[in-house]
Amino acid sequence: MKHQIEDFGQKIGGSRKELFVKKGLYAKDIEEMTPLEQEEFVKRDIIFPKPKYEEMVKKGMDRFIVYLHKEIRLCIYPNPKLVIRYGSRDEISRNECLTYYIETIHKIMAALDNLKDYSGLQDFKNFIQTELFIEKSDKKYYLSVGGYITVKEKIFSILSQESIAEMLVKMKKKFFCIPKDRIAEETIKQRYQVNEYDGLTFRYFEEDHNSKNPKVYIIMSFSNGKSFYYINRNEFKKEALWNVGNYFVIDKYGRTICMVGDKASCQKFIQEKVAEMEQKLLLEKENNSSESKRKKRFVPAQLSKVTREGEELLNGRSITGDMMMKAFKFRAGEFGEWLSDNDRQYSLNYSFEAFYDLAKIMNIDLENISLNGQLAIAFGARGRGSALAHYETGRRVINLTKMRGAGSLCHEWAHALDHMLAKFFCEDSIHLATEIDGHEKNKLPASMLRVIDALRYKPDSRELTKYYLDSERFDTLAGKTTHGYWRSRPEMFARAFENYIDDKLIAMNLRNDYLCGHSQSYYQVVGDNVIYAFPIDKEREFINSCFDELILDLKKEGFFKEMAGNPKERVKKIMNYVPAIKIRERQKGLNGSKNTEQISFF
Repeated sequence: MKHQIEDFGQKIGGSRKELFVKKGLYAKDIEEMTPLEQEEFVKRDIIFPKPKYEEMVKKGMDRFIVYLHKEIRLCIYPNPKLVIRYGSRDEISRNECLTYYIETIHKIMAALDNLKDYSGLQDFKNFIQTELFIEKSDKKYYLSVGGYITVKEKIFSILSQESIAEMLVKMKKKFFCIPKDRIAEETIKQRYQVNEYDGLTFRYFEEDHNSKNPKVYIIMSFSNGKSFYYINRNEFKKEALWNVGNYFVIDKYGRTICMVGDKASCQKFIQEKVAEMEQKLLLEKENNSSESKRKKRFVPAQLSKVTREGEELLNGRSITGDMMMKAFKFRAGEFGEWLSDNDRQYSLNYSFEAFYDLAKIMNIDLENISLNGQLAIAFGARGRGSALAHYETGRRVINLTKMRGAGSLCHEWAHALDHMLAKFFCEDSIHLATEIDGHEKNKLPASMLRVIDALRYKPDSRELTKYYLDSERFDTLAGKTTHGYWRSRPEMFARAFENYIDDKLIAMNLRNDYLCGHSQSYYQVVGDNVIYAFPIDKEREFINSCFDELILDLKKEGFFKEMAGNPKERVKKIMNYVPAIKIRERQKGLNGSKNTEQISFF
């Protein structure tokens, strides 16, 4: 699809739609990655994505062989083990470690492609011993360099009789690749077994005939031993029932006899047990379903319209990518392939106004908005699942989704700020400042440390804030996939910052929904209580004062510059050469210099 409005600036690269989706990840790719991208992408799950095991079984592969594929894949470390030296080898560089990791995984994948049935087990065992291990003179096997970086040592014995027996038990217990509608039947099949009494393999045995309540067993004989199954129901103890040709059901877990009779009655017993299990599983499913409804991933509602209240800035003109770079010094801009020209134009205009308002209320130079030329912006190009927006540390780019991203710009800019503070003060381009611990943390400004502390603790105490406690509660309400997301320091920092900016907007009689329209949407009502995942009341005031100190310090440190002159005049100069193209209606506010704009998405 050809667009009139194209990407601008440098090529950002590395978007999810481009990286390794079709071609896979190979050793040659690491040369083009930043260290942070190497950390993000050189992983087992990207190099060797989880196969569709159910489809492999459906295509006829033995269920245990498929399970073996799964267990072998799990022997690969999720991330490479970075080593400096191994054995007598010279120093191993980071890129060499990554190369070993990627190439070894590809070798394992190729070997698994040839492991389609039991006849391939010996070849795979040979592969393990020759490619992942080295046989030394003492006849012992040691991991090779690639093996040590890539796999757990237990892979060496994965095909031993003990390991295979253990995997068979696990496979059955997990109902691996068993269709859901057969789990009840499989559960009963694992526990109960119908047998024909023959008087040889199975023998009736009564212990202590003279006892009023003698112990009666059925003894099952096999090649290397015997098993005893106790008959605890009096009606089944009568020896007359145990005629050759009769059938009985054993409970393998309880080692008891639970039914004796003809074949039909024993099969009926099994069918009744299957029906009971199906009912039990159905009830469990309903309970889990109601639980999942209570614990659902929290996503702020899409804004029905975007409102901006403030001085008229664009005067009906349309922003271009060049203007974004000239005004704010953005490194690059990118649009999603399916974003129409109209959507692209709205995105440029909204974000230009939002960044201008952000610079004005922080009283920083317009160029500081791009964090001094390091930041890129993307619209609908690099989406991640259901996220409204996200910041990519590897490429230093903010992405806003087509419609749902409106309202999240300030939140993601806060993540970018968090990242650049770590790089500026700690020379750490991988982590965010809020993630840094230990002695490195002391390189951050004292005001930044106070902000981080204020998110979790009340002033001059170690008592937890309501903000932290409610964020922690949010994690329990929002489902198991969040893994501490809401109470993490980076997220608490970003939510607090967008509320700080929202308060500044209100104080200056301004409003910009595109910038921080979601700032106060992070709450849930539980019974008579409201759980807030953003600062409120006195805590909010204190955190805001800490942010004030941080912004002042960042100006003193040269991270930000004070806004000089009239920024609106600068915007006018940038826009001078662009013809006026009116793309939407604007209404003059009642107070002259103010302008109120409401654009509906529907």
